[in-house]
Amino acid sequence: MKSLIKIILFLWLPGAALAQPGSSFYLQKQQEEFASLQSALMNAANDTIRMDLYNKIASYYEVIKRDSFLYFSEQQLIISQKLKLPLYEADALDGIGYVYRIYGNYPKSLSYSLKALKIAENPESEKSTWGLLKNETPRKARLNVLASTHFSLGLLYGAIGNFNQQLPHYRQCEKLAAEINDNHQLAAVNLALGATYTQLNKLDSALDFELKALYYSTEERSKRNMGRILNHTGIIYFRKRNYTVAKQYFTNAFQESQAQYNFQSLADACLNLADLYKSTGSRDSSLWYAKKGLEIFQSLGSTNGLLSAYTSLSAIYKESNNLDSAFMYQGLAMAAKDSLNNTQKIIQFQNIGFDEQIRLRELEEEKVQIKNKIRTYSLFTGIAVFIVIAFLLFRNNRNRKKANTLLEKQKAALQTTLQDLKNTEAEEEAVLGKSFLGKRLFCEYGWHQ
Repeated sequence: MKSLIKIILFLWLPGAALAQPGSSFYLQKQQEEFASLQSALMNAANDTIRMDLYNKIASYYEVIKRDSFLYFSEQQLIISQKLKLPLYEADALDGIGYVYRIYGNYPKSLSYSLKALKIAENPESEKSTWGLLKNETPRKARLNVLASTHFSLGLLYGAIGNFNQQLPHYRQCEKLAAEINDNHQLAAVNLALGATYTQLNKLDSALDFELKALYYSTEERSKRNMGRILNHTGIIYFRKRNYTVAKQYFTNAFQESQAQYNFQSLADACLNLADLYKSTGSRDSSLWYAKKGLEIFQSLGSTNGLLSAYTSLSAIYKESNNLDSAFMYQGLAMAAKDSLNNTQKIIQFQNIGFDEQIRLRELEEEKVQIKNKIRTYSLFTGIAVFIVIAFLLFRNNRNRKKANTLLEKQKAALQTTLQDLKNTEAEEEAVLGKSFLGKRLFCEYGWHQ
């Protein structure tokens, strides 16, 4: 509690001149909305309303208290499965996977994210929806969850340093977000892409992504990431040794983080300003911001943040020839690094399970591909058999027509022959008749004469 009070005092006393107008109103508005959600949850008439409220309360806790975010996401998951609402289920799975990634439990994070991905990829999930926003279609709702899940998977692969797997997920997220015109998601994914390309030391590409992230950060819900975007953009200019522009971005990041009460981003801005002032020879300012960054990271309990703060302070004191303080913070940095190394060993052990899940996922995809190939080959085989049968039927029909034509000709010829024979026979009978009659007359008349 004392550490939290220190942060609030830091926000409003030393940095009051930098704080943006409307900060207290923003916090009050958030608190009022949260109180309203709590009241609505207590009076919820049915599970459907409770599920939606769990979703909204989880969103409130996302950057404030992740244990609570996890709890309310799990409650959303239970009800969504009970009500058979797959998109709400996928959204809850994605959120739970997000938290486990932050906790460093990568196999569990992957498990939840892959379950969310399987649901969101299936168009059948569009058939059971509830509570769609105005002008939102079931397809758009599904693609929104799918984009978010790809983003989470990109963050997860980035956490283990697998950029080859990370970037395709970010690209897919960007493609889906653009299709449904989701500026909030576009801002987030471009921020992440910029950070990735900064790690790869492709600074021009990184800067393009961060500027795009700033462009898309126009919605109210995107403002909580504004400090992070400004910090990352400042880091790029700092690496380019453009200290003037870098300072502008870090200062803006400091202000925006105060306004949004984003403590993580605020601490990052402090350390970034500390590094910048150290590089430009302003040691007092550098020391002030480094200490403030340390205070915030201590309150947040971020080991990575503490390592960065201790390292920064050690370098500042060393440059000022204050070796006692430099060695003290160097020792603290080494202790924090050892703690991280122990954590890394646990994570490496967990990655065995992570890799196994990836292998199983690949096997599943391979099975699907094999089934698709079999289906395709069966289709082609069926088509080929149909063509052969059609050809045989056509040939038989053609031969039958030829045979019928030949038979008709033979029949016509036979009938002609028969007619000729009849005609010949008739002629012969006529001739014989005449001959017989002549003989008879001769006998009758010629004999008496």
